[in-house]
Amino acid sequence: MILAQAVSAQVINAQIVNIEDGDTLTVRSNKGQNITVRLSCIDAPEKNQEGGKEAYNRLNTLLPKGTSIKLYPAYKGLYEHQLLVVLVVFDNKNINLQMVQEGQAWVYENYIGVGRCSTIVKELRQGQTTAQHQRIGLWNKNNPCPPWDYRKNQCK
Repeated sequence: MILAQAVSAQVINAQIVNIEDGDTLTVRSNKGQNITVRLSCIDAPEKNQEGGKEAYNRLNTLLPKGTSIKLYPAYKGLYEHQLLVVLVVFDNKNINLQMVQEGQAWVYENYIGVGRCSTIVKELRQGQTTAQHQRIGLWNKNNPCPPWDYRKNQCK
């Protein structure tokens, strides 16, 4: 899917067009191009999974339609084919990290050591641990199922 290669320090200015789920959105670049964006380093519950609606609603609240954001490509992806894996910054806040800190997403360990994710590993893991201990968001469930297991039908 995504090549795990670091990219240059390019920044893309964009506006929110639509929130798809808790870790995917559509933006319009400053060049007028619509791009599907996947939040890097994290994995939120799927829309039809327990906690998915809450993650979607929270991201939609953080980034309402029309909001201007900065996209920092995390790995070399399929930008020309409308998929870009990014860290999203709005109002000087890392939205990816905020979703983890609020218990709306997991740290996506499969990609945590590559690209820009490797620069915020400590903060992400610390945010997840704090959310777990405070039992907020998905962590207030008895046995939350990670989305990567849910997609493989491995949840009880």
